[in-house]
Amino acid sequence: MINSILTELRSSTKRKFKDEVLMKNKDNETLKRLFEYTYSPEYNYYIRAFDKKYSSLLAQRTLEDTFDLLDKLNQREVTGNAAKQLVEDMYQLLSKDDADLFACILDSDLKCGASVASANKVWKGLIREEPYMRCSSFTQENLSHIKLPCYSQCKMDGLYVNIIIGDNGTVEYKSRSGETVDLNDHHFDAMLCEISPLSVMMGEVVATDEQGVLMERSLSNGYINSDDIDINRVHLFVWDVIPVGDFKSKVCEHPYKSRMDKLKSAITSDRFITVSTVECNTTEQILSHFKEMREQGQEGTVVKNFDGIWKHGTSKDQVKIKVVFDVELRITGYKEHKHTGRLGAFICKSADNHVIVSVGNGYTDKQRFDFWENRDKMIGSICTVRSNDISKTDSGYSLFLPRFVEIRADKTEADSLERIQEQLDSCVDALDMIK
Repeated sequence: MINSILTELRSSTKRKFKDEVLMKNKDNETLKRLFEYTYSPEYNYYIRAFDKKYSSLLAQRTLEDTFDLLDKLNQREVTGNAAKQLVEDMYQLLSKDDADLFACILDSDLKCGASVASANKVWKGLIREEPYMRCSSFTQENLSHIKLPCYSQCKMDGLYVNIIIGDNGTVEYKSRSGETVDLNDHHFDAMLCEISPLSVMMGEVVATDEQGVLMERSLSNGYINSDDIDINRVHLFVWDVIPVGDFKSKVCEHPYKSRMDKLKSAITSDRFITVSTVECNTTEQILSHFKEMREQGQEGTVVKNFDGIWKHGTSKDQVKIKVVFDVELRITGYKEHKHTGRLGAFICKSADNHVIVSVGNGYTDKQRFDFWENRDKMIGSICTVRSNDISKTDSGYSLFLPRFVEIRADKTEADSLERIQEQLDSCVDALDMIK
């Protein structure tokens, strides 16, 4: 029953359709608990990987039986290798469908495209949503809301955190989804409680390598989430601060300039830093700061109004400026998804084989199933891939944050590295639109 509901959810990418499917099944208690155990930030199972050996011919346990084990993992009643063994034992005793769902819960993703917001429409307040203010995308219309003078800030590429500072010496570091980020740095905690009690700061955590150079996102996040880190290699870059009460109510009316001034006056540590920020009086200065950040290897910048308020949701008072360009690549291979029977990624190459990239994002659920079923027929096809940059690898070049766009049945030639570089350069030049 549960799997048939999830199959129906995966059959369409339209949010309204998914909302209707969930509403139709709102009295299904198992479905409700499945969403809660999968997406609630209050649940952390502390299992990063386990051996998914499926051997049961006749299921001896049900999905409902896994909930008791998940509670024990979340409450740390069982930990370490003992916890991992219990998870692997349970996996083998489930039906194939329930085993897949059990793995989805541990991965915090049901792979059905239904959002937390949709679940909370059906089961009000089921899943706590961590307050988060996101930037508007880079368009001429959105840029029209930015008034000069304004701020231009480096767009960081680390692990996002809300730093929640209590009045009793407690500091919590929460990810965008509300999960705890365990920094375990008493130096940070004591300093934060002294300079800004009863407040929430927004920023990103970035680790350095052994030479003190900031690591790229994937390596940095992996290091921060590992079991053994050197806290002296961890840096906090912050860009906003609001009172705890406003964070809970999801709106703060204090203008951004006053919030930024408070941050600048409070920060003194060389590992606790405000992001690179400049005040811009002209669009030329905005473009200059963007190009400076790009030259330093950053993704881009964010422009922000001095008088912008803080609110949960998408803000018109801040617009991210970054490079986005499309290229045509040839499909030369594929990878299966960790949930079998669907595409995980296409391996794509440029015409001269200098650019090789694994494209794992951008597909609908239906495309993942259809492409996997026809995977061998897809070899040699040309597809459009959207990216934000070209990156150097040990063997040549790749693309930064590649996303699948579409299959190009009308094309037979892929782009070369030279052509891809031209696309990137022309995109950077096109940023003159902000003038």
